[in-house]
Amino acid sequence: MIENLLDLSSLVWIISPIFWCIVATRNIRDSINLANQIILDVGLLGVLIGLVGIFKNANGSTQFIPLIQVVFLPFLYALILKGPLYLLAENQRNPGSKPDGFLPRSIAIIGFLGITAWAMDKAAGIGAYIDALSALVFFGSLLTLAFLTQFFGNGDYKKLIRAIPAVGVVFAVLGCIKMVDFIGNGKGIGLALAILMLVLLYALLLRISCLFAMSDISEISSSEIEQITSVLVYSIFPLIGVWAILSTSGV
Repeated sequence: MIENLLDLSSLVWIISPIFWCIVATRNIRDSINLANQIILDVGLLGVLIGLVGIFKNANGSTQFIPLIQVVFLPFLYALILKGPLYLLAENQRNPGSKPDGFLPRSIAIIGFLGITAWAMDKAAGIGAYIDALSALVFFGSLLTLAFLTQFFGNGDYKKLIRAIPAVGVVFAVLGCIKMVDFIGNGKGIGLALAILMLVLLYALLLRISCLFAMSDISEISSSEIEQITSVLVYSIFPLIGVWAILSTSGV
């Protein structure tokens, strides 16, 4: 039982962002605050990376069922780490923080994107996570919202950054509706689910990168209630995907 809960790759995935938090902030207190904001997103991102790899290779058989068990381990590790991080985190920025610098944050973003690319390559190859239509629709929608914010709003782009997960959910719901057309088709439903997960993956990856880039995350940070709500909503789609795949496989 215990050995089923241990996976070295999942541990590396969930711990490495904490290191990049330290690099970005150069301060233990600020790094804890940043890690508290991103840890659940990182866990969900790991789940989505694994599921996209599985769904793109789904063929209606049960050979991928053991892989599904491993896929959810990053989220389990994130939940375990969330408790201590929440207890140690503070809402206010530490007055002893070092002056902001673009270079450390750039290094942290590049490092996180690097570990993400490693995870994608290990799961299914980076090419499996590139879908031109999904990227065009998602980032095009954000660009449209940015224009609306600039010309009809107050130019507060921090609100737009906070809205990134919600935009991902909208298109994920549309993907779920489209997925119904492939019920009974193991390969078809797997590809449909993979595209659905990619939109959520892009949203989480963008939000985490924005948090690394911000000099003061309190400007776009989410409350614990907002984080829990976002996690619950985002968790629905992987669970629906797993259920659909298992149902198609006759398990």
